Amino acid sequence: MKRLLLASTVLTAALLCGQQASAATGTATSNLAVSALVNTACTISATPLNFGSYSSSAPSDVTGSTVVSATCSGSPTNPVTVTVGGGGGYGAGTYGFRSMQDGASDHLCYGLYTTSGYTPNSDITNGGSANSISLSGGTGSMTIYGAVTKGQTTAPGGSYTDTVLLTATY
Repeated sequence: MKRLLLASTVLTAALLCGQQASAATGTATSNLAVSALVNTACTISATPLNFGSYSSSAPSDVTGSTVVSATCSGSPTNPVTVTVGGGGGYGAGTYGFRSMQDGASDHLCYGLYTTSGYTPNSDITNGGSANSISLSGGTGSMTIYGAVTKGQTTAPGGSYTDTVLLTATY
């Protein structure tokens, strides 16, 4: 009987020690939020608007044009709006016209326009004008037209310049 009891104890111990731990009785889940912010950045540039030579006795205005280009990364969802600011010449922001200056206090008046017809309704006044550049693949451009008014007899010979601020909103 001793042998039977010993065999029974060994068999019971083997069965108890050989058992595996039971599996988990529940599970829990959670979501992991993943995000990134892609910043939109745009740059604008313009080719110089050079009217060339001007003569006050010319029968018509001297005209020219420039191209304003926008390049954006981050795919803006709206067109780029370009605001054309006033220049630094005589009458800027006061008289509703623009002027280039020589090195002294002499002025040569000019206008900027959104169309090549140079009509008053397409005038970009000193208060600024918003013009949209539609983008395709992150780039786009628009043309700004300019005209130096004919018959400006008070402007002496020399080189006249102005700087106009362009601001892009995107």
